Amino acid sequence: MSNLQIRRLDIRDAEDSFALAQLSDPALTPDAWRRITAAAADQVGVIGAFSNRTVRAILQYSIVVNGGGERLFVIDGLAAFDLFDPTTTADALLAEARRQADMSCSGLALSARLDGARINDVLRCAADTAVLHRVF
Repeated sequence: MSNLQIRRLDIRDAEDSFALAQLSDPALTPDAWRRITAAAADQVGVIGAFSNRTVRAILQYSIVVNGGGERLFVIDGLAAFDLFDPTTTADALLAEARRQADMSCSGLALSARLDGARINDVLRCAADTAVLHRVF
């Protein structure tokens, strides 16, 4: 999709983007989605990829401060829709997330929910990236 417009979603986009948001979080309610899209951009938000004023992908993010006091741009969710190749649309959002992280944060991070069938995948990733110490 070459005609993508990337911008932050706001409360006016909540209704049109809710179905896409619910793809990445089936428990999401319309009221919760409205709160997310209306939140202050320096805390949480949603970046959208639009084609002809139709939302094609959304990337939910939050800004957190880690234990060392560094601000991190955390990708909380990504959902993209395209009949042929959603990867191109998703890549455009990831590039924008990287740009925003470079401007205002020390780094980029991913979050994953510890629920459902994917919990073993999440725990395996955590173990693979952990620094483990053993005394005996």
